[in-house]
Amino acid sequence: MYFGKIHMPDFAVTTAKNLSNLTAPLSMLVIGASFLDFKIIDLFTDTKLLLFSGIKMLLIPIAGTWIIKQFVDDPMILGVCMVMLATPVGSMAAMLAQQYDGNYDLAARGVALTAILAVVTMPVVSVLMGA
Repeated sequence: MYFGKIHMPDFAVTTAKNLSNLTAPLSMLVIGASFLDFKIIDLFTDTKLLLFSGIKMLLIPIAGTWIIKQFVDDPMILGVCMVMLATPVGSMAAMLAQQYDGNYDLAARGVALTAILAVVTMPVVSVLMGA
């Protein structure tokens, strides 16, 4: 449709835009609903989950940003890449685990823990990398 320059009717464009605007709020609802299944303190007592979260939220963004910095000079592109690497685990992992009978509990706890840790780790990564 894009390459063929086919124009969609206004109601279809408005509907698609409104539905796409729901993505972030619905994702937050899924993360919030996953908090109901466990106690917050349990997130910080699971050593494997903490290790995974440390690697995901600190090691990968720092190492990845350092590697990208070797090839990219533009601070805007570098900053965008750093933010992409430092973001929490997506709630889609928990939703897919639930849909396909995977370990939903672990996936939901991973989403919740990385979302909580992101409040601290993203600024830390930013400061350490000078972005």
